[in-house]
Amino acid sequence: MKIIILGASQVGINIAEFLLIENNDITIVDKNESSLFQLQDRLDLRVVVGYESRLEVLREAGAEQADILISATCSDEMNIIACQIANSFFSIPKCIAILKSTDYIEIEDKIFPENQKYINCFIHPEKMIIKNLIDFIEYPGILKVIYLFNGTIVLSLLRIFDNSNLVGFSIFDIKNKFSGIDFFIPIIIRNGRPFFSINSTIFKFNDEFFILCLSKNFLELIKQLKNIKQTENKNIMLVGGGNIGFGVAHSLEKKYNIKILELNKKRAKMISKNLEYSTVLLGDASDIKLFAEEDVGKMDIFISLTNNDDTNIISSIVAKKMGSKQSLALVKNKFYFELIDFSKEIDEIIFPQEIIISELLNQIRSSNIISLFLFDKSKMEVIEIIVRKKNDSSFIMGSLLSEITLPPGIIIFAIIRYNNLIIFDHFDDIRIEEADHIIMLCTDRVSVKVIETLF
Repeated sequence: MKIIILGASQVGINIAEFLLIENNDITIVDKNESSLFQLQDRLDLRVVVGYESRLEVLREAGAEQADILISATCSDEMNIIACQIANSFFSIPKCIAILKSTDYIEIEDKIFPENQKYINCFIHPEKMIIKNLIDFIEYPGILKVIYLFNGTIVLSLLRIFDNSNLVGFSIFDIKNKFSGIDFFIPIIIRNGRPFFSINSTIFKFNDEFFILCLSKNFLELIKQLKNIKQTENKNIMLVGGGNIGFGVAHSLEKKYNIKILELNKKRAKMISKNLEYSTVLLGDASDIKLFAEEDVGKMDIFISLTNNDDTNIISSIVAKKMGSKQSLALVKNKFYFELIDFSKEIDEIIFPQEIIISELLNQIRSSNIISLFLFDKSKMEVIEIIVRKKNDSSFIMGSLLSEITLPPGIIIFAIIRYNNLIIFDHFDDIRIEEADHIIMLCTDRVSVKVIETLF
């Protein structure tokens, strides 16, 4: 596909790098000439210098032949206008605007009553990060929570932390422990390598694993799985009172003891007025004395969400060393995210681009392939394939699953059919039927294209 990306920001560059792996034809547009040509030397893409919303610049970028336009500049207003111009003058089939601020969410329908005419999709990274953080706090030990098949099935990804008392227990032990609730643990990821679990598989520290269950059983399962972490989250410190920190506090302050540390006096005063139960502190994240005074070591979760990656990383490491049970850091720099292993010092890295790309993939790929989430530094992806007829026939429909040759790096671990779960150990005699939802783990980006053709 021919894809134009407006804005050579960190977001735009990371999107370009990811989409190039799937063999897309990428053109990136930005006003900054030097950064663009440095980018062109490093990546196999085309660059155009100029203002992203101008007709002549879009035309030079190939807007007349483009399949998709992604506007990811540093200005929300520029992203909206550029998409409208691109669609109005060049009829680009799909225009996607990435909006940094949450300010437009509540008024989008009023401002853009016919937004489908100009903009096919708004992506709100801040809103998505807030949701991920709330899930992380609400469900201790759970990294991802996804509802499937019209909300009837839940797929969750969990990690065994160092204070978990599941270490040393087998799958069989866990199933016996939680008898009365039907759930499945199909895949375990250990040291970056996925494998099918069996009843005798023993859990180890830092293992990640999937759980599938019916939605009606999920809350009870989570309640019992509190043993994944020995303590319930209660005391939370957020560093940074921006939109994300404020959004998390506003959503959870009635249920948790929340402290927010904010450096800017005006911002601290504003969020203090708008939060009823949270404690807002004015101070610097590098102030170790302040950390000690505010009992950072007694926090169940410490989350650093400032606009400075160095501050977020260092403060999260310090909080962990002081005794915080978990520490999380918001990191926007891909170098930090990919090349440095924080697993022993920080429990989780929040990488906004990973969240954005997962949503983008759902807009770019064919409609029967859904990107559920990316994880493990974007090396792995969980995808859902919906089997549909094309022209009254399908190459794959009716085939035995055991007869299908899957490309490298693709693991099918569940099928959802008529609200029923079929797990991997029952696949030998399963034939693909129309409307099947096939859940796959992908460890090879190139193979997704093959899967798209196959299904």
